[in-house]
Amino acid sequence: MKEKKSIRFLSIIIAVILLSVSIMTDDSNAAIPDTINYQGYLTDSGGNPVNTPRNMIFKIYNQSGTLLWTETHNNVPVNNGIYNVILGAVTSLGSLAFDVPYFLGVTVGTDDEMTARQALSSVAYALTADMALMTLRMDFFSNLLRIQQK
Repeated sequence: MKEKKSIRFLSIIIAVILLSVSIMTDDSNAAIPDTINYQGYLTDSGGNPVNTPRNMIFKIYNQSGTLLWTETHNNVPVNNGIYNVILGAVTSLGSLAFDVPYFLGVTVGTDDEMTARQALSSVAYALTADMALMTLRMDFFSNLLRIQQK
């Protein structure tokens, strides 16, 4: 009788562990995109909103001005001055940790890069949440192994 209870208890523990592992490793809904949506407003030299597609180059720099990443978008639609691009859609942002301040530079056509460069803020830094999720998983499995060794 005692053996049956311990086998039943062990079966329940194993089922809970398997369920927990399957939940913790399911990335299908939790994947954090490694792209950044960027929207801007573009005017001509007279201050009038642009209404024609433009080639644009986007660059990310660190605080000391060192170029870290660049991406070209050709024929970006511009309507009433407003344009929208997905940074990282052409060239991966994966090499950037987003754990220090970064600045975005924008070049339109053959013009010089616009000034001043824009500081990337909290939304871009949410990319580090992916690393935090991985750390939580590692802690969970580490604790699980410790429990099993006792």
